[in-house]
Amino acid sequence: MEKLESKTVYFLVQFVGDGPGHGMYEVKIEGGQILGKIGGSLDLVGKFFDRSDPEVPKDYLLSATRFGSCSKLYLLQHVGDDGWWLRQSSTRSHDAYKGRVFDTVSKSLMPFKLPKVKKEALLISAYGKLYHIAHPSTHMPEPSFEVYDPDTGSWTTLSTFPDNRLSHIDGYAVCYDCILMSIDDRGNFWVYQVTLNQWKRVKIPTDRDSNDYYPFHGRAVVVGRTIYALSLYGDVMAYSLMMGELADGSINYSLDKPVWLHGLRSLFFRDAKCEPIRTECLVHLGGLNFCLLQTVERDFSFQRVWITIFDVVSSGGIKRIRTLGSTMRKVAIKGLGCFFIESGFCLECEDLEPKGRDTMTTARNMQPTDAPRLHKHEKATLKILRRQIRRQKRKMMNQRSKRLAVMQKVFRLHRYGKGSKV
Repeated sequence: MEKLESKTVYFLVQFVGDGPGHGMYEVKIEGGQILGKIGGSLDLVGKFFDRSDPEVPKDYLLSATRFGSCSKLYLLQHVGDDGWWLRQSSTRSHDAYKGRVFDTVSKSLMPFKLPKVKKEALLISAYGKLYHIAHPSTHMPEPSFEVYDPDTGSWTTLSTFPDNRLSHIDGYAVCYDCILMSIDDRGNFWVYQVTLNQWKRVKIPTDRDSNDYYPFHGRAVVVGRTIYALSLYGDVMAYSLMMGELADGSINYSLDKPVWLHGLRSLFFRDAKCEPIRTECLVHLGGLNFCLLQTVERDFSFQRVWITIFDVVSSGGIKRIRTLGSTMRKVAIKGLGCFFIESGFCLECEDLEPKGRDTMTTARNMQPTDAPRLHKHEKATLKILRRQIRRQKRKMMNQRSKRLAVMQKVFRLHRYGKGSKV
């Protein structure tokens, strides 16, 4: 982490209450340290699409991406296939499709020109243009894929996604004049060639477990020849998109087996009460520096957010994570409801979008780190976790034994009457 630079990380959350549907919070990083004390509060920077407004459906969906500036977040509100009631309701507006641009510097909220088709879709910023692609499962009318050019101020129809048997786009990466898309949780990958307006299926190895370790979610970070992403299980992984030219001049794309990056020491994993089901996002801080934001939905007056900053280092040809700092902050959710983390970005860091085929490579020089040597701090952390798990199990067994004893006593009284020793 560059000690002289200050960073501001913004992350977008979805509330489950009846008030604002989405909100944005910020985290300050100075000199490689997360500012504020552990357990301190995070302030709400902005609120969007208040559900108390009759024009806003309670179950709306949102797509968001940075575009045009590091400080401008494009927000596209839409209704999925389950929003059929909205079109039949006389008390709500028939136009539940809205676009807003939120400026994190001026805190202003302005409208932007909408695409032609209004359905559940994903917004992607790539190479100075804004792409709007419908999720394959929507079976929507054409055009299902459009691009907005800020120079002309117009939307243009692009080549349709070729396979509507798939359902949902979970993650994507922008690199080498392409948009790599991770679709569903079964290892389906497609590439859209920006310069050729063509779709290509991406090949992956046919190992038995290939469907399990490839999918990722959110916008991946591309640094040089490596793609860094969060797997669907919350692990940080790295791999490369490879290209091969055939005899007829066409191009084949493939992904090599990803490398799991070990060494992450988040305080999240030291909390015995944290459930495995969490929402999180990976934010690029520049270079090989990253910020990981994690949370677990809880129905309390506040919700905790774990913040971990780390960089990726290489030693002996092996890539691993070096944790630089980890802390926890609280978010007051009274009147807002619990929330899920959807995405995040760093104000001072542009989204890297490598161009050209020369930057493409294979991942054969990256070695897996499936069996790393544990640092003494990690050993101590594991020891604490095992102790907490054993304590929790004993507590659960004691509670279970007490409940069984009460149930047996009630059963005896009911069957044999008071005073029976049976």
